[in-house]
Amino acid sequence: MIIKLTKEYDLGSKKYKEIDLKLDNLTGADLLECGKDYKSRMKSNAENFKDFDDAWALTVAEKASGIKYGHLMTLGAEDFLKVINQTKNFLVKGWGTDEDKDEKTPTVEA
Repeated sequence: MIIKLTKEYDLGSKKYKEIDLKLDNLTGADLLECGKDYKSRMKSNAENFKDFDDAWALTVAEKASGIKYGHLMTLGAEDFLKVINQTKNFLVKGWGTDEDKDEKTPTVEA
């Protein structure tokens, strides 16, 4: 899923006008690793509510995009919310039915 950004960002050593969230490429092992990173980052047992937490979504977005968590946090509010919300939408679809898999949005624009 490509997320078009409202402006170009310098994230680390690369410039980005869009972020490719490769959410469909994630594996169960990736999500378990994200869970460990999330717990470490949050320094708590926030497991019960992580599905609604922006920090959880950002942890998964970090894994799916290859862009560091701290760099994603520097995105402007509108772009940050696009990344967070698309990641949450993906994660919540796991609670849906097989019919939901046909509803994909390949590009998100402002």
